[in-house]
Amino acid sequence: MDKSALEKMLKMTDSDSETDAIMGLRGMQGGFRAEGVTLGEAVLFAFENLAILKKHKAAVTIEQKPAAPAAPKPVSTTGMPNCRMSKPGHIELIAPGATSGAVVALPPSATEETALIADHLKDALVASVINKSRFKLKVFDVKNNRGEILETCLQAEYDREGMAVVKIWTNVRGEVANLATLLRKAVAQVYPDLYLT
Repeated sequence: MDKSALEKMLKMTDSDSETDAIMGLRGMQGGFRAEGVTLGEAVLFAFENLAILKKHKAAVTIEQKPAAPAAPKPVSTTGMPNCRMSKPGHIELIAPGATSGAVVALPPSATEETALIADHLKDALVASVINKSRFKLKVFDVKNNRGEILETCLQAEYDREGMAVVKIWTNVRGEVANLATLLRKAVAQVYPDLYLT
């Protein structure tokens, strides 16, 4: 395990997506295990050496000026993106100006709602272009007042403040996460100017 891989996994643990956070923790666990150390031992070692860590951090922060927050990358596309059902269980993502595009096979649990998923994803894409705002596809758990998960949604969330999310599909967590994985890859490939990675 190298430093850049560890930094990437640490960044994943800060994600709002529980799936990404768990993947980051599991990645760190496996990386430390490959080095012959458990994640717990590494955390305890860091805790026992907090004084050294704080001293090092203070020295580094004195020398560095805080970076200005990065401005969101502008959306630059001509024409409207499209998304349609090509056949049951398959949606087609079409770049602006193209007549055909990338076909994505949906998980079996989503097959009956292919047209609905295609329509909702098209809404998310069009909202991104109209509002000049890039977006991410995120998995969101709807919980009751006891913290129990009632349902899980896949939704488009935008980098422009004040924009409403666009719900793509609702189901149980595993099925939604499966669909999210497929759509994230396809959307990032077909619409790189719209999707936040």
